[in-house]
Amino acid sequence: MPKVDIALSLYCELISRILCLNCFQKLRIATMTKTLAEIGLLMMINPEIKNDDLHLPPDGLPCYRILTGKDDAKFCHRVSEALSLGYQLYGSPAATFNGQDVIVAQAIIWPEAQ
Repeated sequence: MPKVDIALSLYCELISRILCLNCFQKLRIATMTKTLAEIGLLMMINPEIKNDDLHLPPDGLPCYRILTGKDDAKFCHRVSEALSLGYQLYGSPAATFNGQDVIVAQAIIWPEAQ
């Protein structure tokens, strides 16, 4: 596996663990520190590696996101915008009712993270 793919995989795994509320409590500081150190070491060993080479999402966006909101055109536009940036749908959408509005959620993932 190329070094760039390893760095991207480590970065996306770290972000996914941080964003997952159930996993957050299980995430140890040592694991996070080790992962960040490995990414930093890889970039120090290969200074020619840039963000563009790692195929990261634009504008510093995370590799894994959950979009939530009222089930309306605005939410649909947010999902469409993420897809046009290059994200892919991840899993099925979810819906619930808060007593006033239908609230929907859709997970998206950057394709390089899979």
